Amino acid sequence: MRVKALVKGSGVGFYSTLIYGLGSGLEFGLRREYVSGIDAAGLDERFRTSPGITFFANEARTLKLRLQYNYDHSNDFGSEHSVWAQVGLAWGGSEVR
Repeated sequence: MRVKALVKGSGVGFYSTLIYGLGSGLEFGLRREYVSGIDAAGLDERFRTSPGITFFANEARTLKLRLQYNYDHSNDFGSEHSVWAQVGLAWGGSEVR
């Protein structure tokens, strides 16, 4: 589990990620994010929850397919839902990825 925090100016944000991987190349992930509002910039407080599933096509993890759902909420724009399909291709050694 990773938790990162950012404090800059008058805004604060953080996220936490949980990932569970299976030996078959599947990974299940859940990410939760929060960003505080900044009145001077006209930005409202915002929350996001993003569960996803990733399939790695080979053991080197150079080709992956991911399906992710996002739930965003802010008092400014209400609730929004989106689904993303992603393809990732990495080349070179792990030191350059």
